[in-house]
Amino acid sequence: MKKSQISLVLIIGIVIVMMISFFYIFNSERTDVNLGVEKDKVLELSDRRVNINNYIQNCFEVSAKNAIENFGMRQETLNDLKVHTLNEIVECTVPFFIELENEGYIINSEQKK
Repeated sequence: MKKSQISLVLIIGIVIVMMISFFYIFNSERTDVNLGVEKDKVLELSDRRVNINNYIQNCFEVSAKNAIENFGMRQETLNDLKVHTLNEIVECTVPFFIELENEGYIINSEQKK
């Protein structure tokens, strides 16, 4: 092989290596951006779950306190207390669950026994 042919092969080899390097760098940056977006989504869903749990817990507490204030803690009013508490919990949570369903969440309304 002549010196010019060897130089041409080396230049073509260097160009190919550079193209592969640029492709790899471009691809890894795009992947990093996608991972950042996915991480943000996971954190947002995690925060949303905490907010949902806090909302439902607060709803239960307020419903129970209202029922106790209205009916007291006597044995005679225990059934009324249960009914009133359940009704308030339903009034508090159903609109919230409807809003979540409208946002695309799946709400399982089966009762566990």
